[in-house]
Amino acid sequence: MSWNKVSTATGYRVYRKEAGGSWKGLGNVTSNATTTYTDQNVIAGKSYTYTIRAYKEYEGKNYQGDYDKTGKTATVTSLQGTVKLLEATAESGREITVTWEKAEDCDGYIVYRKSGSGSWSRLTKVTDKKDSSYTDGSGTAGTTYTYTVRAYKNINGKEAMGGFDRKGVTAQCKN
Repeated sequence: MSWNKVSTATGYRVYRKEAGGSWKGLGNVTSNATTTYTDQNVIAGKSYTYTIRAYKEYEGKNYQGDYDKTGKTATVTSLQGTVKLLEATAESGREITVTWEKAEDCDGYIVYRKSGSGSWSRLTKVTDKKDSSYTDGSGTAGTTYTYTVRAYKNINGKEAMGGFDRKGVTAQCKN
């Protein structure tokens, strides 16, 4: 979130509330030069309302400015974090199994694959959030593939995606 600078402020106090709740302080931005704050403790699909209160420290006292009692509401449309990849293992023939740690608060996973220095291609959607592996049987013998996985959650009819490990995990199809 961001706000307009108050020229006489020493810093800002950031507040958040959930539907039906009351304002709770999240933290202070202690520089008047900074007018942004990122809330890292959110859940995908939830709505949060935020407000900012400027403050001024003067002669050992803290004076607080007024604040917007309505605030601004935002709905989280992406997942926090990145799926932790464990390994890619060559099975028999053209099969490679990729495994990962289960993610919190997701509906499933999207598995991506690339070969060599190519770009990521969406391989499949794993719709059971309890799954933590996928076996790819579409490889070519002797070819090395790199896999990565993103968690997703359906929010308002769209797939909100988490981050992904750009390095991925690699295995070579057996001959």
